[in-house]
Amino acid sequence: MRLWHIEPGAGRGGGPAVATAQTWWAPDQTRPRQSWRPSETVDAWALRVLEKMVVDVAFMGTNGISAERGLTTPDTAEAAAERAMIRAARHVVVLADHTKLDADHFARFGDLADVDVVITDSGLDPEDAFTLETAGPRVVLA
Repeated sequence: MRLWHIEPGAGRGGGPAVATAQTWWAPDQTRPRQSWRPSETVDAWALRVLEKMVVDVAFMGTNGISAERGLTTPDTAEAAAERAMIRAARHVVVLADHTKLDADHFARFGDLADVDVVITDSGLDPEDAFTLETAGPRVVLA
């Protein structure tokens, strides 16, 4: 689990700048590294750590996003860690390309009302962007 500390106003033009990055890692509690994704900690240890954290901005991914079901993943342990991160964060930014829209999975970990901004690619249909924004977050096409 990598946690970034962001100093508001420290960057050029008064914008945010990344000040430090801390990686929390417990080898015996970490999922095995796979060629397509980094190791991650999503067990009780991670949940205990997140309960004690205050996160300014959480940049999060998701396997699925929809106005009806919110944020979803096929992994229940990952969903628990994602829920804990949302609770710890002052602001939540979800990074999801347009193919994640309406790709609902088994475990829900957040509602769109919990999300401040969704950053996605230009492949998102304008009507779908409007539907997402109606549910809560601002949608940014990048």
